[in-house]
Amino acid sequence: LHLSGNNLKTDGVIQIAESLRNRSTLRIINFKRNQITCEAGEAIASVISNNNRLEELYLSGNRLGSGAIKIATALKSISTLKLFVLHNNNSCEEVGVELAAPISANSLVEKLWLSGNHLGSLAVVIVNALKKLKELDLNDNG
Repeated sequence: LHLSGNNLKTDGVIQIAESLRNRSTLRIINFKRNQITCEAGEAIASVISNNNRLEELYLSGNRLGSGAIKIATALKSISTLKLFVLHNNNSCEEVGVELAAPISANSLVEKLWLSGNHLGSLAVVIVNALKKLKELDLNDNG
């Protein structure tokens, strides 16, 4: 599902996410650059937690902020995720703490892009636990 750059905004993404809630076969979900705010986090998390084949998740260029915490919690239920893109979402260290456990639990993650999120040193916790990591972007997280 590729819906990047469509200016869907929070309400549009929530509506789409609700219609996808029972689809468990999506391999790619791409909601990047859609002006999504934290309110969409729960709806996106619902889609993620009901999907047992998700390999790639793109959420960059939005304004998820603390909404990324709900998404991070949903990632605990995914064992197939290989690429997670959350750069430039105005997230904070609190989100970094919540991301650490589910991302670390998923040993298949090969590519992790978290630049521009103000995660600080907590990004290191995530990195240390990833076994198959091949690509990492942590620019601008100070």
